Amino acid sequence: MSTADELKKYKELLDQGVLTQTEFDQKKRELLGAQPISTKPSQPAKPKKKGAGKKILLVLLALVVAAAAVLGIRAWGRHTREQKRIAAVDEKVGPILAAYGLNDYEIFDVGVFTEIRCPAFEEMSSGEQLVLLKELNDLDDIPDPVEEDREIELDANHIYVDKSSAYYYYISESTYNTRKTMRDVMGYSNVNVEVPGLYLAGVLLLSD
Repeated sequence: MSTADELKKYKELLDQGVLTQTEFDQKKRELLGAQPISTKPSQPAKPKKKGAGKKILLVLLALVVAAAAVLGIRAWGRHTREQKRIAAVDEKVGPILAAYGLNDYEIFDVGVFTEIRCPAFEEMSSGEQLVLLKELNDLDDIPDPVEEDREIELDANHIYVDKSSAYYYYISESTYNTRKTMRDVMGYSNVNVEVPGLYLAGVLLLSD
């Protein structure tokens, strides 16, 4: 029997009330090659595997480790450059400090100022302190061992007595004249014009 004949037979059964419309539609789908309508409840979707989430976490962890490594390398590079500059300054100021019996000292910063920590400095007379700081102040600038065409200035030396003490500095004649010009000629009213000499800046709290 052909498909058309079977459909005709089922249509007659539908018209006679033997088959319901749902039963007729299902037979029609079966004959036309469609899948039968499932009467089973739909199954819940299977949970996705967690492998993708773990891969994402591993990638993020790798990025964090890489970033930390880059920051560590940069910090190490900065420390290395700073140590080279400190060594260059030490080579210049060390003999002068030794001539005053100041062998226990530490150069802990080379920037706008040359900062030296020296506990025995306070034991010197104010006259000796002034002469020493003036001598350090009069040193020629040092070629920067890290950057070409750059010099480390030594015209503003600061000596700290210890890690939590006052520091002393020297004001030269040229510094006094520069500040006076800035105030009187250029109109910078906030410039502090100090006369040449030795200055005690006051107690500071310095970090280790």
